[in-house]
Amino acid sequence: MSYKKKLMTYENGLKRKLMLHDFDVATYKHLNLDLQHMTDKEAMRHYKNYGFYEGRKYKSVYLPSDFDVTAYKNLYTDLQHMTDEEAICHYKRCGIYECRKHKNSCIPHDFDVSVYKNLYPDLQHMTHEEAINHYKNHGFYEGRKYKNLNKIIHISHNFGGGTEIYINNMISVLSYNYDNIIIKILDNDSILYNDTLISMNTLSSYIDNNDIIITHSLLCSAQHSCYEINYNMADFIEKINNKKILIVHDYFLIMPNTPNPIKSHNILPIENDILNGSKIFSVFDKIFFNSKNCYDNYSKYINFENLNYMLLNNVPDINYYNKRIFPIKKQHYNIGIMGVINCEHKGRFLVDNIIKSFNDNNVNNYTFHIFGGCDIKYDNLIVHGPYDNNNIFDLIKTNKIDYFLFVSTFEETYSLTLSIAIHTGLPIIYNNIGAYTERLENYDNCFGFDENNYSIIIDILQSIHHNDTTIIKSDYNNYNTYPYIYNNLPEFNDYFKTSPNELNFNLNNFVFINKTVCFVLICNLDDYKGYEIFLDQYNYIKQSGLYDKLDYIFVTMLGKYKKLPCDYKIKLIYYSQNSNEWEFPNYKRIKFFSDNVDDNIKILEIHTKGVLNKPHSYEWRKYLEYFLIEQHQLCITNLDNFKCIGVNQQYYINNENKYRNHYSGNFWWSTSQHIKSLPPINTNEDRYSVEHWLIGNLEKIDYRYLLSLHHTDINFYDTHLEPSQYNFDSIKYNICNEINANYIKKRNIYGVYFICCIGNYIDIINSQIQKIVESGLYDNSDKILCFVCNVTNECIDMFSKYDKFVVISTEDNLYEKFAINNFKKYISGDYYLYYIHSKSVTRNEECYNDWRTLCDYFTINKWRLSIELLQYYDCVGTNLKNFPKKHYSGNFWWSKSEHINKLNDINDGYLSPEMYIFSYMKTNYVSIYQSYVNHGDTNYSCNLYFNLSDNDLINNICIIPDFNPGDKKCISMCGETDLSREPPILELV
Repeated sequence: MSYKKKLMTYENGLKRKLMLHDFDVATYKHLNLDLQHMTDKEAMRHYKNYGFYEGRKYKSVYLPSDFDVTAYKNLYTDLQHMTDEEAICHYKRCGIYECRKHKNSCIPHDFDVSVYKNLYPDLQHMTHEEAINHYKNHGFYEGRKYKNLNKIIHISHNFGGGTEIYINNMISVLSYNYDNIIIKILDNDSILYNDTLISMNTLSSYIDNNDIIITHSLLCSAQHSCYEINYNMADFIEKINNKKILIVHDYFLIMPNTPNPIKSHNILPIENDILNGSKIFSVFDKIFFNSKNCYDNYSKYINFENLNYMLLNNVPDINYYNKRIFPIKKQHYNIGIMGVINCEHKGRFLVDNIIKSFNDNNVNNYTFHIFGGCDIKYDNLIVHGPYDNNNIFDLIKTNKIDYFLFVSTFEETYSLTLSIAIHTGLPIIYNNIGAYTERLENYDNCFGFDENNYSIIIDILQSIHHNDTTIIKSDYNNYNTYPYIYNNLPEFNDYFKTSPNELNFNLNNFVFINKTVCFVLICNLDDYKGYEIFLDQYNYIKQSGLYDKLDYIFVTMLGKYKKLPCDYKIKLIYYSQNSNEWEFPNYKRIKFFSDNVDDNIKILEIHTKGVLNKPHSYEWRKYLEYFLIEQHQLCITNLDNFKCIGVNQQYYINNENKYRNHYSGNFWWSTSQHIKSLPPINTNEDRYSVEHWLIGNLEKIDYRYLLSLHHTDINFYDTHLEPSQYNFDSIKYNICNEINANYIKKRNIYGVYFICCIGNYIDIINSQIQKIVESGLYDNSDKILCFVCNVTNECIDMFSKYDKFVVISTEDNLYEKFAINNFKKYISGDYYLYYIHSKSVTRNEECYNDWRTLCDYFTINKWRLSIELLQYYDCVGTNLKNFPKKHYSGNFWWSKSEHINKLNDINDGYLSPEMYIFSYMKTNYVSIYQSYVNHGDTNYSCNLYFNLSDNDLINNICIIPDFNPGDKKCISMCGETDLSREPPILELV
């Protein structure tokens, strides 16, 4: 993508940016003293334009349920002088954002207290109990070992640089489970074994049969500053029977004299080097490439068909800052360059040409900073010399770097210095070759250039500065200290453990800003269909806007291995060649994640549904993705109230499958807080058990806290729904067309009208009859069944002049049950039906009159719109509520025969009539209008909705019940639960 298209894409993304659903403007102002003079509107605008990118806090922080203030103080010396209250305030204000630990560790199941004491002289005087407490409070956080470990032997050259950093990072990942030994090759006869000089001849005495050999390089220095392969070491590795792994960092195996060949020089390997390289490759049990580009270059000369190789998705690298930023407009900018730039292959001449072009074009508002080494001298170039990883981010901040420039002219195979630049979130301009391109092409503030056209760098910078929508760079940042090394190295699962826990999933690696993640299972069979589906899902996530709200996309991959897109949010957490592990590995990691993460994280679970190419699987997947990805904001917002959200919830009531309730297709949203409450995953059960794990047992989960965004009775194994039947945009488009056309009646229309002849019933009935007639509903109705209680002659007389009103009366007050349980006797066939009643006959308060007016208006006056909505939904009403059970508040609604025929008669509960239309568990409902007030004590003027057009109403139809927990207490008024038809209400059990 060209830099102009990237900037346009970035700008469009900014225009889509919305306020976070949990934004609290009062708290935002309170937490930021410089904003307290602002109005709420000004503060909200400030957050959108500045605060979001500055990482400002906008809501109150609550203590984790397991927060241990004593442990928190003991873990950090800078807190030990504080009172408990001060330490709690510190955690809320700073500690949570600094990712400080707030509780003691747990003792690992394989903790060996005797070994722990023997390994450390300062512990040997302790009792076993004291040593255990020491590990919990100190040893765990100091990374102390607690058991005898096997060895991993790292073999490399003695030149330092990026390979040395890579090995050190890898050791930091592996040190929990292994003793790591570094062997540095000096020459053909001498090596350093953990800095001890030994002879190659004695190396075998240092190697045990269980040791794992990881080879990073076989190069050593030769005469005249050249390099050569240490064939003695290569022969030694070939002969031993240990597990042997090769990680490819450069091109030494086919070009030992020029392991970093400059691309433009078109250097080619000689035939003898290719043959030797092929032989060395064949020695190893597994070969890992850090980038696809590196593999592609090797595969031009080496046939890998019979070799066991893999392109790594993860390398032992630092975790990245999630936000991407641009600098503000200012008079002068600073450009950072990382590394030792004295060599041609590292870009020495390219840097010289770039700076010279700036100067020749009088572009004098930039200063170049090289963090490393370089012998070039310019007035606008500052060389800072060697740096330490622990202070590099302070150097970047101190020198106010605005951009990074990467200039290697050989094809980097990874570049760990690039990771430092990525972590800052700042824009990166790079020579468009090798791993630079592979790693940066998906970043919207990173721009490539061709080294033969480096003058375009000036154009790129000026395009950014002239773009008034670019993000403001903040003085606030998350990169003051060197971040955690990220990598659980899941591709190495067959060879060694890379994490303190059995799942190789180390949560210390992750920072959660949005507190929203996605877990994806990719199952790849021989045709790699699973990977194709994942790419489709990944692109959909980006197009929908969900990507911007996710912190990470955690991937479990089974079957055929595949390199994933280069994206800092995508983290491969497990890989196995065995596709028959099914969904268990993914679910075990979701459970582990939820049990151990401190925050309450919102979790989306999806998988590559359709890899077996079964009929209708594509349409089924698209149905699920529409609601859970396209409509992600509905899900994220409503997880504040509901425990789980999915589509087409399957209920199995009171039969052999009663613990197998699930969301059809097994895509869902939930929270780590809910998942933490679930039992461990039992891998001994059948493969489908994971589908029922989330919401399977409705005797333990109150089903009213589970939300299904759509329901259908079709069997997706046999047929499918067309998108036009569930896609909101399609539904709205079709209804708008229909509503503006002449009405063509497609089936009979019946009314059910319940009346109780008490209070001011005469005025109410006269008003409702008049609305029915004047709205045109009377003319289009075939029959209106009037169920009248406490019947009077005046009431009978009111209906006598209308042919379509059929009065069924009783002198007793049988309440709405009289109508609900009897209307089916008087109608048959296919029909639409509306239900109204003489609401509030005994109440004269204005709020009740307003309430009835609203119900009348949307049920009677908007009859045509309701009928059109019934093409897609089972019932239509107003003010959809969740408690005590789902219902339309006021109990006015429309439905159709297909749905009503599934409903049973109601019981004697006072509120049972309101729950009737939802008494089938898979009701597909919609609300035509939500007022979000308590109409029993709130006046509500009709002016708030009378002027709304049909289009306005269609664009705001609602499928999410208003979460009204204050009405939970009314559940006892719903009568006895029919356990053959619905799950138990837990508070009644």
